Amino acid sequence: MRLTLSGALWASIVGLAVLLGGAYGLINQRAEEAVGRNARQLQDEAISRVATGVEAYIVQGQGVVARLAQQLIAGHCADPESCLMAELLAHRHLAEVTLTQGVEQGEDEEGLTVLAEEGRRQTTVFRRPGSDAEVCTRVVAKEGSGYVARTRCRPPHLVMTQTARQTTGEARDPTASYGFSTPAVSFRRGRTLMSDLSYSQLDDVLPVAQQRVVLQALQGVENAEHQLLGVLKVGLLEKGLSEYVQQEHVNREDPNDPYRIFVADNQGRLITGLQAGDPLVEMGDDLRIQPLALGPEVKRALEDPALQALSDEQPDGLGTFALEAARFHARYRYIKQSQDWALVVVGPDDYYLKALREQQRPLLLGMSGVFLLLFVGGVVAVRVMRRALSQIEHETKGMTRFDFSAATPHSPFADIRETLFSLEQAKTAVRAMGKYVPLELVRKLFEENREPTLGGTLREVTIFFSDIEGFTTRAEEEPPDVVAQWLGRYLEVMTRAVHAEEGTVDKFIGDSVMALWNAPRLNDEHAVLACRAALRCQRETGQLYGSKEWGGRPPLVTRIGLHVDSVMVGHFGAPDRLSYTAIGDGVNLASRLEGLNKQYGTTILVSHEVQRRAQHQFAFRRLDLVAVKGKSNAIPVYELLGALEQPGLITEAIQRYEQGLALYVAGQFAQARALLLHNPKDLPSQALAERCAKLERDPPAQPWAGISFAQSK
Repeated sequence: MRLTLSGALWASIVGLAVLLGGAYGLINQRAEEAVGRNARQLQDEAISRVATGVEAYIVQGQGVVARLAQQLIAGHCADPESCLMAELLAHRHLAEVTLTQGVEQGEDEEGLTVLAEEGRRQTTVFRRPGSDAEVCTRVVAKEGSGYVARTRCRPPHLVMTQTARQTTGEARDPTASYGFSTPAVSFRRGRTLMSDLSYSQLDDVLPVAQQRVVLQALQGVENAEHQLLGVLKVGLLEKGLSEYVQQEHVNREDPNDPYRIFVADNQGRLITGLQAGDPLVEMGDDLRIQPLALGPEVKRALEDPALQALSDEQPDGLGTFALEAARFHARYRYIKQSQDWALVVVGPDDYYLKALREQQRPLLLGMSGVFLLLFVGGVVAVRVMRRALSQIEHETKGMTRFDFSAATPHSPFADIRETLFSLEQAKTAVRAMGKYVPLELVRKLFEENREPTLGGTLREVTIFFSDIEGFTTRAEEEPPDVVAQWLGRYLEVMTRAVHAEEGTVDKFIGDSVMALWNAPRLNDEHAVLACRAALRCQRETGQLYGSKEWGGRPPLVTRIGLHVDSVMVGHFGAPDRLSYTAIGDGVNLASRLEGLNKQYGTTILVSHEVQRRAQHQFAFRRLDLVAVKGKSNAIPVYELLGALEQPGLITEAIQRYEQGLALYVAGQFAQARALLLHNPKDLPSQALAERCAKLERDPPAQPWAGISFAQSK
């Protein structure tokens, strides 16, 4: 294999491109690795920082419980309200602090603490929901046969005064709830129990939308003699946790940092909202966030198995996934002291690469500029010659593809220009030949690399003949040049319709067209294609007659005949003047069928062989049994009505005609004529009715076979 000039040029350019691309790729890879390490470090720092903050938030409640328990044991809370109020005011995220007390008398069979009827009491200090944030004290104690709740509320700045708004109402036994009985059991005392999210019991009378959501810490407290001193309950506002997490960012210096940070449980349900206003809804026995807008990356992160696998033993997880051609990283951190909660950080991989890629653009542009200069320098050296050679190559290859479209030869070199001009002359000759000889024939000869010779082969073909009704009279009404123009346009449309259905126009005989199917190119469905072409000719010439270019002239009536037969197909004529055509009785019969249209008033007649091969796709009407002039054998003749999928082809008139034809063949001329007279607008029915009338007056010789003898060609 010899190296070409263009091959050497492209090899050097490709080699240079590979070197530059390799260098750029190596630099880019190293830089992205460095940025990736920094990004992971920032993400690790962020998840550790926020996880520590979340754990510290949750531990607030446990710390309050622990301090109050110590004070109770030490006997420093003779006035429970003061102890509880001090903790409430010291922690702005506390919704309530409660101490429930009773006199222990032992345990029942189930191990639950039994209390005396007297001495059951509950003291609660809490903030009311709303912007005014009143601080209230609620004391529930037994009075008479029931329990009474006395509530005193005052503004925060008057909390240490005696001025208060007081209310009194009925209440339930404060020790009868699971919030008391569960931590009061002897083996649980001294342990802080954490609940999941729940609505504050203090807000039960408010609408759900106004109720506060809390995270509760509970502990049963006993003295050195294992006597129950009471149960402490601290309600920590979930709202503060959500606000804290929502304001955190991986990159604190970028307010548009796309990384999302949130808390979720191990079932993929949100604990903290993604944005302000995300509502909480009940999901089974739990309260969870139902976000107003859940991004696809958050949804995928919540579905990641790495989240479900987190535990105290496996506190960290990592997930990577792709969404719409973008890669995302998700990091998970198990939150201690929680109800299997986890902190999630998820965001796009290319966020930290954005700045790097912006810096890479000047480098890439510089390298591209160097490559472009080298490329231009190499190309300019051979460009002029290569352009000329490529023109010759393009034209010759186009000719081998049978593309003989005209082109304007141009080149700075005279010899190249002469060569191109010679090629254009050859193309002009071939284009001219294509107007006289079927182009498919020329292509076939070219593919077989042989010259046409006298002779033919016997081949089964479908022959098409068409003719214009009354053409001579129409032609005499206008000047010859005008007739030539509209006849040329008519024949152009007919030719295009034949070619569209893979036919070959054999010749024009005045206004007549002869076409073939299955020659020179083979096609097993040649009869079907010929029927399609006949219908297409009618349809597209009809469009021509309705167009402006037809100039308002009356439409032409085109009669068509189709026949399938084995005939001689090949090159006929003199050795130096050949014509590719078909000859034989089948060709003559197709021509006779075209002429028979005049006898029946039809436009497309086909032989029985065409009808047999195409009846699975087209509807036909059997017209007659005809012996054409010059032939003794009769053939069935059919009218092509249209494609089977076209509705309404087989009308009552068609059915009556075929019934009348059957009576006619049976020799029942009067009955046939009576039936056919019901089709006054059907020309074949009128023609056959007239024939029946003549046969009634002059009965035919017997035996009668129903054969009609055509008297003209």
